[in-house]
Amino acid sequence: RYEVSANGSKNEVIVRDNYKLVVGQDTLEVTGNVRIIVSGNVDVAVAGNMNSQVGGNSESTVTGTTKITSTGDMTLKSDNIKLDGNVIVTGTTKTSDGNITLDTHEHLGDGGDNESGNTGPPLTN
Repeated sequence: RYEVSANGSKNEVIVRDNYKLVVGQDTLEVTGNVRIIVSGNVDVAVAGNMNSQVGGNSESTVTGTTKITSTGDMTLKSDNIKLDGNVIVTGTTKTSDGNITLDTHEHLGDGGDNESGNTGPPLTN
């Protein structure tokens, strides 16, 4: 059931399940703000690619665990990437120049010749 007021606002109330099938293209364009409230879980399934473009900032707050899995390469690109908390790396860590900078000092990378995987001694300036 839906109601349209004299000013053009529409209220729609669905008291049971709702399912919408579009065989073809569908576009939703909103010139104002959108707020989505879900009291249960959300699943998004995309058969092709997914692109997200944000003109301003983006923020997520998760009170549980966040897991990102990619079967291909993953790229994070930013002027600065800030990690706040403990960082656990499993696998091999490589840099393009062979050096790793931690806080205010640098360690020479192993260049592939150090089987232990440890970095070399700190570099002095």
